[in-house]
Order: sequence, then structure tokens, then C-alpha cells
Amino acid sequence: LEVAERIAKITGPLVTLAIIASLFGIIVLILSLGVITWLAGVLGSAPQAYFLVGGVYLILAVIIYYNREKWITNIVLRIVLDAFFESEEERQRNQNET
Repeated sequence: LEVAERIAKITGPLVTLAIIASLFGIIVLILSLGVITWLAGVLGSAPQAYFLVGGVYLILAVIIYYNREKWITNIVLRIVLDAFFESEEERQRNQNET
């Protein structure tokens, strides 16, 4: 029961984070298509608009890659550790109360 509780406390926030990230990805995709359509009208060329937006995403991907420890790994690690140690603290409190 304790293991199941820990797993639930760890996976709950991670599933929430995954759902939010998925929704954010869909929003970015729709906005990107809008920007591409607008740029195609401004530039007069759809391929140029696609390459320009793709280049922006490539630059963002490189920036995220080099900052992945600070921006991604630490956040996920903190979620997991908070859930794990929260259950440890609760268990110790429950033992102290009895």
C-alpha cells in the first residue's frame, strides 16, 4: 500500500505535467501555422515562411538543449523528490502520532 501511494504521488504530478506540455505543444503548432500563413503572405513564398519558422524552432531547440539541466531535469527531479519525501514526512508524522 505504501509503495502504491508513493507511485501515485510521483506519477500524478508527472502526468499533469505531460498533459500541460501536450496542450502547450498543440497551441504552439496552431500558432506556428498562423505565423507561417502570415509570413507566406508577407514574403510571397510559403517555403521561405516554413524555413524561417523552422529556423526559429531550431535555434530554440539548441537553447533548450544547452539549458536542459536547469529548465527540465531539475523540475522533474524536484516533482519526484517532493512527492517521495512528502510521503516520508507523512509516514514519520503518523508514526509519531501513534
